[in-house]
Amino acid sequence: ADSVFWDFDPSTLNYENAWELYEYALYQYNHNTTLSASFTTADLTTLQNLASQQQFAYNTPTSNTTIKAMAGRTLASKVL
Repeated sequence: ADSVFWDFDPSTLNYENAWELYEYALYQYNHNTTLSASFTTADLTTLQNLASQQQFAYNTPTSNTTIKAMAGRTLASKVL
């Protein structure tokens, strides 16, 4: 992760920012040829899995909560 997020504030490297971190890492992986040795496809897959889990948790209501994302709330209100 140090090879991709070397200039990030360490407090932003967390599960809450998983999707944004994955998108940044994907861009760097595709466009920064110096990363190929230190950042592997397996690393990118791990980030993608965490980002997907985070987005699913963020955008899926549970029995005692509402959808947290505004777009999800809007869609849910239209469906109902």
